[in-house]
Amino acid sequence: MLSTPDGKKDIFAIIGGVVLKYFPNSSENERNWFYNHFAFGAGNLANALNIHCLCIYMFMVVALVFVIGLLKNGQYRASLPRKSDFVDGTQMFL
Repeated sequence: MLSTPDGKKDIFAIIGGVVLKYFPNSSENERNWFYNHFAFGAGNLANALNIHCLCIYMFMVVALVFVIGLLKNGQYRASLPRKSDFVDGTQMFL
């Protein structure tokens, strides 16, 4: 079983080993196969953070469009609690 220097299992190293088991002609290092094929590479943390922030902003835009749609169509009323919800909730716990 492949592990990190501190003894923990490295799932991506295990995946790399499994892939190399089925593609033995590859000259890649078994331990780094997954990282070399699917990672941004060493020293590219800034690029990864930029993509992460881009995804955050896209998620925020989609959420904002959703909220605007709820307010514009009046569908927000369906998500507000009704008076009977509190009574039903207490009966559920009793």
